[in-house]
Amino acid sequence: MQLRESEVFARSVVESSPDCIKVLDLEGRLQFLNGPGRCAMEVDDFTCIQYGVWAELWPEETRPEVVRAIQAAAQGRAGRFTAFCPTMKGTPKWWDVSVTPVLGPNGKPARLLSISREITSMKQAEERLRLMMGELNHRVKNTLATVQAVVTLSARSADSVVDYKTRVLNRLTGLAKTNDLLTQSSWAGADLRALLCSELDIYDDERGERVKLDGPEVALSARLAVSVSMVVHELTTNAAKYGALSLPQGRVAVSWRLRGENGHKRLSLTWVEQGGPPVTPPTRRGFGSKMIQEALARELNADIRVDYLSEGLRFSISTLIS
Repeated sequence: MQLRESEVFARSVVESSPDCIKVLDLEGRLQFLNGPGRCAMEVDDFTCIQYGVWAELWPEETRPEVVRAIQAAAQGRAGRFTAFCPTMKGTPKWWDVSVTPVLGPNGKPARLLSISREITSMKQAEERLRLMMGELNHRVKNTLATVQAVVTLSARSADSVVDYKTRVLNRLTGLAKTNDLLTQSSWAGADLRALLCSELDIYDDERGERVKLDGPEVALSARLAVSVSMVVHELTTNAAKYGALSLPQGRVAVSWRLRGENGHKRLSLTWVEQGGPPVTPPTRRGFGSKMIQEALARELNADIRVDYLSEGLRFSISTLIS
């Protein structure tokens, strides 16, 4: 009676465990699988796999690990491995598996006990973390490269140490604004209108007539957002110092459109200034011109045009965004 109660208790413990619990013979043939294990492995009819070779239920590339664990347990040691194995219905899952000997009356292994715990969620989290670290490393490198370009090119066009310091700090502030926008979306990208507003809002009047923005909602990738923000910052800075935004009656209108092109989307953006001082082409190329016409044109593979019209600067850029 006491033995019977002990057996019932042991079985209830096994059936209460959320893990996949199996009993194997010393050759690794499957003898028993608990109910939760059948659910986890999506086994509708256990008799179809009972007494079969357990290692053959695993993907071919994983079988050597399974066999080594079985052999270790059959020799009285514990075997353990982590591996991928889909269920009987093909659901992808990862498992943390231990195989230990069950000793007989003579003190030698008589059967093997295998406990498999599903760790799919943990593996997915590890993969997300790995991808995030790779992406973070990529972003840091890109940001440092941008900062390096700002520092180097600003030095070439600065008139004095004070001018150099002011230029660098202002440009890094513009870059920081874009990083703030990207952080809000977990670096998934940034909205084009929000990016423009972050630079131009302080120059608009109460009636919203100095700055006009016209275009559809456009989500820029993180890489594209950084590049476009540098362009917008330079255009805004130049407009405030020398162009339309340097005079009370000056106006800036920014419009953009999207169109399909061979399965991708092409963004065309135009910046038009009016009401500022008379415009003449610059006698030398400063940081803005070099960055826009050289570095960013290559980086974005964009078509860029700058027209120094007498009534105001006109800038246009066209680039694929997806």
